[in-house]
Amino acid sequence: HESNFTATSGSPTVDEDDEGLMLSAGIFFTDNIGIDVMYYDLGETSIKVSAGDIISIDNADYLIGTSSGTISNSVDGYGLGIVVASTPTEGEFLNFGLQGKLGVHQWDKSGSTTLVHGDSIDGRFYNSGTDLYAGLGVNITMTSSIALSISYDVLGMADNASTLDDASSLL
Repeated sequence: HESNFTATSGSPTVDEDDEGLMLSAGIFFTDNIGIDVMYYDLGETSIKVSAGDIISIDNADYLIGTSSGTISNSVDGYGLGIVVASTPTEGEFLNFGLQGKLGVHQWDKSGSTTLVHGDSIDGRFYNSGTDLYAGLGVNITMTSSIALSISYDVLGMADNASTLDDASSLL
Protein backbone atom coordinates (compact mmCIF):
# COMPACT_ATOMS: atom_id res chain seq x y z
CA HIS A 1 0.00 0.00 0.00
CA GLU A 2 1.09 3.57 -0.56
CA SER A 3 1.84 5.86 2.37
CA ASN A 4 1.75 9.29 0.63
CA PHE A 5 5.24 9.83 2.08
CA THR A 6 7.82 12.40 0.93
CA ALA A 7 11.18 13.42 2.39
CA THR A 8 11.20 17.14 3.31
CA SER A 9 14.64 17.27 4.97
CA GLY A 10 17.36 14.66 5.49
CA SER A 11 17.52 11.29 3.78
CA PRO A 12 14.70 9.05 5.02
CA THR A 13 13.75 6.10 2.81
CA VAL A 14 10.45 4.29 2.39
CA ASP A 15 9.76 0.61 1.67
CA GLU A 16 6.26 -0.02 0.30
CA ASP A 17 7.11 -3.24 -1.52
CA ASP A 18 5.47 -5.70 0.88
CA GLU A 19 3.07 -8.23 -0.67
CA GLY A 20 -0.64 -8.08 0.03
CA LEU A 21 -3.45 -10.60 -0.23
CA MET A 22 -7.20 -10.69 -0.45
CA LEU A 23 -9.54 -13.57 0.31
CA SER A 24 -13.02 -13.14 -1.11
CA ALA A 25 -16.05 -15.42 -1.15
CA GLY A 26 -19.65 -15.00 -2.05
CA ILE A 27 -22.95 -16.52 -2.98
CA PHE A 28 -25.31 -15.65 -5.82
CA PHE A 29 -29.00 -15.20 -5.04
CA THR A 30 -29.90 -15.03 -8.73
CA ASP A 31 -27.92 -15.99 -11.85
CA ASN A 32 -26.37 -12.50 -11.89
CA ILE A 33 -26.54 -10.88 -8.43
CA GLY A 34 -24.88 -11.99 -5.22
CA ILE A 35 -23.13 -10.94 -2.05
CA ASP A 36 -19.34 -10.62 -1.61
CA VAL A 37 -17.48 -11.01 1.69
CA MET A 38 -13.75 -10.26 1.81
CA TYR A 39 -10.70 -10.01 4.06
CA TYR A 40 -7.43 -8.40 2.99
CA ASP A 41 -3.94 -7.69 4.32
CA LEU A 42 -2.07 -5.04 2.32
CA GLY A 43 1.25 -5.67 4.07
CA GLU A 44 3.58 -3.23 5.78
CA THR A 45 5.07 0.17 4.96
CA SER A 46 8.38 1.07 6.64
CA ILE A 47 10.10 4.46 6.71
CA LYS A 48 13.75 4.47 7.87
CA VAL A 49 14.63 7.81 9.47
CA SER A 50 17.51 9.55 11.22
CA ALA A 51 17.40 12.08 14.05
CA GLY A 52 16.52 15.53 12.71
CA ASP A 53 14.89 14.31 9.47
CA ILE A 54 11.64 15.94 8.46
CA ILE A 55 9.11 13.72 6.70
CA SER A 56 5.80 14.62 5.11
CA ILE A 57 2.77 12.32 5.11
CA ASP A 58 -0.39 13.56 3.38
CA ASN A 59 1.17 17.06 3.15
CA ALA A 60 1.78 17.33 6.92
CA ASP A 61 5.42 17.67 8.12
CA TYR A 62 6.83 15.70 11.06
CA LEU A 63 10.18 16.26 12.80
CA ILE A 64 12.04 13.11 13.83
CA GLY A 65 13.23 13.20 17.45
CA THR A 66 16.70 12.55 18.82
CA SER A 67 17.09 8.93 17.70
CA SER A 68 17.12 7.00 14.42
CA GLY A 69 14.90 4.05 13.60
CA THR A 70 12.00 2.78 11.56
CA ILE A 71 8.41 3.99 11.49
CA SER A 72 6.09 1.29 10.16
CA ASN A 73 2.44 0.42 9.77
CA SER A 74 0.40 -2.46 8.42
CA VAL A 75 -3.03 -2.32 6.80
CA ASP A 76 -5.77 -4.94 6.94
CA GLY A 77 -9.53 -5.00 6.80
CA TYR A 78 -12.74 -6.71 5.76
CA GLY A 79 -15.74 -5.82 3.66
CA LEU A 80 -19.22 -6.69 2.43
CA GLY A 81 -20.66 -5.85 -0.97
CA ILE A 82 -22.84 -6.67 -3.94
CA VAL A 83 -21.44 -8.56 -6.93
CA VAL A 84 -22.99 -8.55 -10.41
CA ALA A 85 -21.79 -11.16 -12.91
CA SER A 86 -22.56 -12.26 -16.45
CA THR A 87 -24.79 -15.33 -16.67
CA PRO A 88 -22.75 -18.52 -17.12
CA THR A 89 -23.72 -21.00 -19.83
CA GLU A 90 -25.55 -23.82 -18.10
CA GLY A 91 -23.45 -26.94 -17.49
CA GLU A 92 -20.28 -25.81 -19.25
CA PHE A 93 -17.00 -26.55 -17.48
CA LEU A 94 -14.40 -23.74 -17.61
CA ASN A 95 -16.90 -21.17 -18.78
CA PHE A 96 -15.62 -17.57 -18.61
CA GLY A 97 -17.64 -14.58 -17.46
CA LEU A 98 -17.25 -11.02 -16.17
CA GLN A 99 -18.05 -9.59 -12.76
CA GLY A 100 -18.21 -6.25 -11.02
CA LYS A 101 -18.54 -5.56 -7.31
CA LEU A 102 -19.19 -2.58 -5.06
CA GLY A 103 -19.26 -2.55 -1.30
CA VAL A 104 -18.15 -1.05 1.99
CA HIS A 105 -15.02 -2.09 3.90
CA GLN A 106 -13.60 -1.43 7.36
CA TRP A 107 -9.81 -0.88 7.34
CA ASP A 108 -7.14 -0.45 10.01
CA LYS A 109 -3.64 1.04 9.66
CA SER A 110 -1.94 -0.17 12.83
CA GLY A 111 1.48 0.49 14.34
CA SER A 112 3.16 2.95 16.64
CA THR A 113 6.30 5.06 16.94
CA THR A 114 8.17 7.13 19.52
CA LEU A 115 10.44 8.74 16.89
CA VAL A 116 8.10 11.63 16.02
CA HIS A 117 7.53 14.55 18.43
CA GLY A 118 3.94 14.39 19.70
CA ASP A 119 1.23 12.02 18.51
CA SER A 120 -0.02 14.02 15.53
CA ILE A 121 1.26 11.36 13.08
CA ASP A 122 -1.24 8.88 14.53
CA GLY A 123 -4.19 10.42 12.66
CA ARG A 124 -2.45 10.09 9.27
CA PHE A 125 -0.16 7.04 9.40
CA TYR A 126 -2.00 5.04 12.08
CA ASN A 127 -5.76 5.24 11.73
CA SER A 128 -8.85 3.33 10.68
CA GLY A 129 -12.03 3.98 8.79
CA THR A 130 -14.91 2.81 6.63
CA ASP A 131 -14.86 3.37 2.87
CA LEU A 132 -16.07 2.11 -0.49
CA TYR A 133 -14.44 -0.68 -2.45
CA ALA A 134 -14.99 -1.67 -6.06
CA GLY A 135 -13.69 -4.36 -8.37
CA LEU A 136 -13.79 -5.76 -11.89
CA GLY A 137 -12.90 -9.31 -12.73
CA VAL A 138 -13.08 -12.45 -14.81
CA ASN A 139 -14.83 -15.60 -13.51
CA ILE A 140 -13.94 -19.14 -14.49
CA THR A 141 -16.76 -21.61 -13.75
CA MET A 142 -15.42 -24.84 -12.28
CA THR A 143 -18.73 -26.53 -11.37
CA SER A 144 -22.35 -25.43 -11.23
CA SER A 145 -21.71 -23.93 -7.78
CA ILE A 146 -17.97 -23.05 -7.74
CA ALA A 147 -16.14 -20.39 -9.76
CA LEU A 148 -12.68 -18.87 -9.46
CA SER A 149 -12.18 -15.14 -10.01
CA ILE A 150 -9.28 -12.96 -10.99
CA SER A 151 -10.07 -9.35 -10.23
CA TYR A 152 -8.67 -5.86 -9.85
CA ASP A 153 -9.99 -4.24 -6.67
CA VAL A 154 -9.74 -0.63 -5.48
CA LEU A 155 -10.04 0.06 -1.74
CA GLY A 156 -10.82 3.63 -0.65
CA MET A 157 -8.78 4.76 2.40
CA ALA A 158 -9.90 8.37 2.92
CA ASP A 159 -12.36 7.57 5.73
CA ASN A 160 -15.19 8.76 3.53
CA ALA A 161 -17.66 6.00 2.66
CA SER A 162 -18.93 7.85 -0.42
CA THR A 163 -15.66 7.96 -2.44
CA LEU A 164 -12.72 5.84 -3.55
CA ASP A 165 -10.22 8.64 -2.69
CA ASP A 166 -6.77 7.86 -1.27
CA ALA A 167 -7.14 4.32 -2.63
CA SER A 168 -5.03 1.18 -2.54
CA SER A 169 -5.49 -1.51 -5.15
CA LEU A 170 -5.02 -5.27 -5.48
CA LEU A 171 -4.77 -7.52 -8.52
